[in-house]
Amino acid sequence: MGKKSSAQMKGTREKSRIKRKGRREKERVKGGWGWEETEREKDKDNMSAASIPDANVELPDFSTVRADRDTKACGKRKGGGLALEFSHAIVVVVYIPPRADAEAACDVIHSAVAKLQTQHPEALVLISGDFNHATLDNTLAANFHQYVDCNTRGKRTLDLMYANVKDAYRATPLPALGKADHNLVLLKPHYTPRVRRLPTTTRSFRKWSPEAEQALKDCFETTDWEALQGSHNGNMEEMVDCTTDYINFCMDTVVPVRSVRCFANNKPWITSDIKGLLNQKKKAFKDGDTQELKQIQKELRVQLREAKEQYRKKIEQRMQNNNMRDGVGGDEDHHWLQLQERCPH
Repeated sequence: MGKKSSAQMKGTREKSRIKRKGRREKERVKGGWGWEETEREKDKDNMSAASIPDANVELPDFSTVRADRDTKACGKRKGGGLALEFSHAIVVVVYIPPRADAEAACDVIHSAVAKLQTQHPEALVLISGDFNHATLDNTLAANFHQYVDCNTRGKRTLDLMYANVKDAYRATPLPALGKADHNLVLLKPHYTPRVRRLPTTTRSFRKWSPEAEQALKDCFETTDWEALQGSHNGNMEEMVDCTTDYINFCMDTVVPVRSVRCFANNKPWITSDIKGLLNQKKKAFKDGDTQELKQIQKELRVQLREAKEQYRKKIEQRMQNNNMRDGVGGDEDHHWLQLQERCPH
């Protein structure tokens, strides 16, 4: 073999250098759980958060305080996040003994709350606990509101909850926990979801099937139409009314009308099969069966994709047939949903 030229030797050395550099890079970034991101990718993630201006996340009438995650420290690149309406959320827990001086206790609470509000004027402040014979109604500022309006022990309301937000909660009494002599109080946000604010609508439909069509056909074939229509002496209007009433009677007998309630959050592509999978998913989550939960979630994604595709084709078919009233997802969509849920094949 002849000697390699200087250019060939230089190219070989360059290839070897690149291979060594690649191996060192892999050894540097290889971790215990797969491949970690390189420093360039980490810098890119940090720059992506820092490059977003405050104007993109500001809300009208609110002050924005940002604390973007450090991807190097937390090891998480995406997902999660939290938006708070208040700068802080402060909870003050109170217990006033039955024989304590109510006025002195209220003064102490007022001083502590006033100090907290001075330090954090935009904070949400919640004051809750067992007040026994004392209240803060005449002590706190006018912007505090008391939300427990039910008895918490016997016929008395000893446990109170104050907040510096108006119309924020509503109280619901619950049984005592264990051997406690005070009832539990569930404070629900006063916000009412859209599905509960909007009224439900009741719609009627018939579920047709080949068997039902055949039964209706047999009913018509066994009908004596001459006897039915011959008793009207040629009066066309009476004949039409009688025939229409008889047809409706046969339809009600063979395929009864069903009434269903339609809710505001109904999705027209949710079928009875998907409903069943959703219920199985809830059960698997409650039982703590992670393997079953993953399997159901995988099947659920497939079912949802197929159901949405079928619904898309259905809407396209309506629009191709110039049936624009149904093409926008109106009453029949609710019928289709309820039909699938209530009347599975």
